[in-house]
Amino acid sequence: MTARRERPLRDEEGPDEADADLLDDADDTATIECPHCGAEIYEDAQRCPHCGQYVFSDADLDLPAHRSPSWAYVLLLAALAALLWLLLR
Repeated sequence: MTARRERPLRDEEGPDEADADLLDDADDTATIECPHCGAEIYEDAQRCPHCGQYVFSDADLDLPAHRSPSWAYVLLLAALAALLWLLLR
């Protein structure tokens, strides 16, 4: 396979069809606003290149809508029961 040599672009030349295809592909990339600094970033970016913060959507987190703190109540009751047992022994 022979390498195709690029010739220098002269001032009177404009973009050709190959250049137009490259420009069309670049326009298809959607951008959003960084929730931390407000910079315009690519929609599929994991980190903002401007501020360096991670960018997550609610779908990326995959957390339950409501999380019950029942385990904390059980732990508190167990600690109180152990304290009462030690005091009343």
